[in-house]
Amino acid sequence: MTNVAAGVVSATSTDAVNGSQLHGTNELINTVIEGKAGLVQQQTSDGDVTVAKNSGGTTVNVSGTSGDRRLSGVADGRAPNDAATVNQLAGLSNQVGNLDGRINRVENRANAGVASALAAAGLPQAYLPGKSMLSMAGGSWNGETGLALGLSAVSDNGSWVVKGNATTSSRGDFGGSVGVGYQW
Repeated sequence: MTNVAAGVVSATSTDAVNGSQLHGTNELINTVIEGKAGLVQQQTSDGDVTVAKNSGGTTVNVSGTSGDRRLSGVADGRAPNDAATVNQLAGLSNQVGNLDGRINRVENRANAGVASALAAAGLPQAYLPGKSMLSMAGGSWNGETGLALGLSAVSDNGSWVVKGNATTSSRGDFGGSVGVGYQW
């Protein structure tokens, strides 16, 4: 048959369709199969793949009848709105773990420093004119310990006081201080 008019294409139509209508349908099917139209599109074989670029909605749900699905072969995210991969999250987890360990070490050293300062503060000193004193004291703070050794002296006329100390902590750090005072 030739010169057949275009038939009505609908759910209830009983019209015949012509070659032009079939060609249009085939072209549309090929466009969808090639990924140039429809929900998932790719304009060139090495171009970006887009999903639902011409529709609304803010969530893509890929779960099926068996439950959630995994996406595999995903590249590491680079842009702020890219998804992160397990590899990137594992790297971040390692960095957080390293930072946590470093913070713990700094906290322990700070606690040991406080313990050493408490030990130095606990050192008694000479107070009688012409006398000297060698002293030792210990301190503790948040599970860390400190030890101080001090030497002090008062001048014969009682006007000058000189003292110094050395400290160490449970973290192996050392410190010290010296001081001089004049009283009247």
